[in-house]
Amino acid sequence: MRRMMFIAAILSMVATTTYAAQCKDPTTHKFIKCPPAPPPAASPASLAAPAMVGGHPQCKKGKVCGNSCIAVSKQCHK
Repeated sequence: MRRMMFIAAILSMVATTTYAAQCKDPTTHKFIKCPPAPPPAASPASLAAPAMVGGHPQCKKGKVCGNSCIAVSKQCHK
């Protein structure tokens, strides 16, 4: 898990470095106002579904609602 986070951090730094290179005028090589930054990419860990145990997801934070996890303060409407 740490290795994946380390790789994601390196990729993030590379993406911001290439984005900063776009903020220069190619003819004068002076800094110009940059276009808005692209949104950050979703990490693979955030896209993963919760682990299933006995037909129900095992929520590390929150509570079970159907086949997903929700915040403890929310009400389940299934």
